Amino acid sequence: MKKKDNISPDQICNIYARKRVKLRCKLMTEDKDYVLIEGTKDALEFLGNLLLACANFTDCGFSISPKEAGRIFFSSDSDKGIYIHRVSCKKCHNDVDDD
Repeated sequence: MKKKDNISPDQICNIYARKRVKLRCKLMTEDKDYVLIEGTKDALEFLGNLLLACANFTDCGFSISPKEAGRIFFSSDSDKGIYIHRVSCKKCHNDVDDD
């Protein structure tokens, strides 16, 4: 996918919905400190483009979930959704430590 300026996360979702991509997001059974994000090449490309769109879009937050909006992007055994938030946004006034 070519880089487009100011493409929204919703537009990314519309593009990849036609490709029927599926992500698997769940706590790893071997180590609960990690979240497994698994998918095909197209599914991981979707996630990467979604992150880029969120980084550059005017709204600072976006979410998809296997139980709510965006459920078409998750495998049936996914039990975790994804909330993406760009920090240092003027609306939320928050930062993340760089430690």
